[in-house]
Amino acid sequence: MGKHVFLRLTNDLRQRSLLKDSREVSVEEQLATFLMTIYHDERNRMLQEPFQHSGETISHHFNTVLKALVNFYMSIIVAPSFENIPCYIRNNPKYWPHFKSCIGAIDGTHVDVVIPSNEQLAYRGRKGDCTQNVMAACSFDMKFTFVWAGWEETAHDSRIFNEVIHRLTLNSPCLQ
Repeated sequence: MGKHVFLRLTNDLRQRSLLKDSREVSVEEQLATFLMTIYHDERNRMLQEPFQHSGETISHHFNTVLKALVNFYMSIIVAPSFENIPCYIRNNPKYWPHFKSCIGAIDGTHVDVVIPSNEQLAYRGRKGDCTQNVMAACSFDMKFTFVWAGWEETAHDSRIFNEVIHRLTLNSPCLQ
């Protein structure tokens, strides 16, 4: 993350009152420890020395930043409206009968991944590479509206789709 992006994010989180400086830890330091934890897979204990805070303080601020970023996400990411169907589909008798009740397309793809050696078998494909099966949905204007990742390579697309439908009676507008 570039310095300007980091500073803009801290500024946005402050302005929206999602994060504030504590007595001993600034918003910048809270965000920095959070990012080091998730980006570099650092453990709490490994962050105590460079940031000179207890494990309890680091854990508290990690959770505070996580909640702030979830709220930030919910305030800036707006689900697309599926009511605007492009004219080239709506006005074309070749496409409209087939797409009049559709909101987009769903498909799966395989993404190369690095997996711990004891879990590689399920993720190894027919070409010998380790991949995850990722399901994605997009709108008619080719914008991603949903992504579900993490399935082993050997998982069939229909199995992933059924799992998503089963688990996501949650807030995914593309699957409701």
